[in-house]
Amino acid sequence: MRTAVVGAGIAGLACTRALVEEGHEVTVYEAAAHPSGRIATLRTNGVSDQSGIVADHGARYFSARFERFLHEVESWIDRGEAARWQPRTVAINDAGVPEAQIERLMRFVGVPTMDAPLRALATGLESRAEFRYATPVRTIHHASGDWVVTDDSGRREHFDAVATAVPAPGAVQLLTEVAHLHTAAARVPMAPCWSLALRFAERLPLDYDAARVNLGARHEHAGVLAWADRESSKPGRSEDEVWVLQSSDQFAREHIGSDESEISTVMLDAFFAATGIDRIDPAAHHARLWKAALPVAPLCDGCLYDEQLRIGACGDWCMGARVEGAYLSGLAMADRLNGRHRDFLATCSLAHHSA
Repeated sequence: MRTAVVGAGIAGLACTRALVEEGHEVTVYEAAAHPSGRIATLRTNGVSDQSGIVADHGARYFSARFERFLHEVESWIDRGEAARWQPRTVAINDAGVPEAQIERLMRFVGVPTMDAPLRALATGLESRAEFRYATPVRTIHHASGDWVVTDDSGRREHFDAVATAVPAPGAVQLLTEVAHLHTAAARVPMAPCWSLALRFAERLPLDYDAARVNLGARHEHAGVLAWADRESSKPGRSEDEVWVLQSSDQFAREHIGSDESEISTVMLDAFFAATGIDRIDPAAHHARLWKAALPVAPLCDGCLYDEQLRIGACGDWCMGARVEGAYLSGLAMADRLNGRHRDFLATCSLAHHSA
């Protein structure tokens, strides 16, 4: 079939690869100028110089619980595109009182940046599928047995089948003509998150690499931060002292429309209050709001699909949160488009040596 995949994140690329392996003619639409999604790397000025930052500012790491994804991760590691990350992690519940954490979670990161596996996967598919970057999809319309995809420039193309691989709010906008899929996607709330990357001129006096932050309700900065980590503790990174802070979803909801400079100040104040060290102004900083960072109540259905109409949706919000959920959802979507309907979780099977 001629199949359109909307979105070139990990779900869309996993789906695309599985489809082309079974003979589909696939066109991938991506709004960004490169493979995208929340496996993202910030590059300001291209390099980490006096005014620039290179940092993972979407997903901070990924884990692997199921064999199908673990095998994929192991292939990335074999090719040098990923590695295990074992940060010294603490929990901060009150200012300046970090408590060491015994971490059983097996964490992985892309190497040398988080998006390395994503970009490698897309590169391997470019000769087998057509990629249209910087091409947002405006509408998906059913006409005379075909699906007509109209992009932002007004260009229309006909397909036999469509898979949307975008966050739930984007799927809601694109699936208006398929009522039950539209309704199911609309039931999945997505939590926002502010991500702040900071580069300092010198190393901060902190003897840990990552912190879960949950300041008490009476604290002046309660509810601002949820996570902070040192970028240089990850394999393959530069030695620049770069920290990435991520807000709580409550803080992000309350500051959806806030100015980036205001957010940077508030989150930076909260970071120094939580760590208890003297404030040091960063040499460079960059804030970004992820409006749909994490599904609050994912469907855990693998994917959404209408067999008669040959249209569906995939993403972490369909299969459990995070990178692994997105990848497995993309495979589930390809299964459905290839005529297979099975208990997807059963076919994944838990990895014996993962946390």
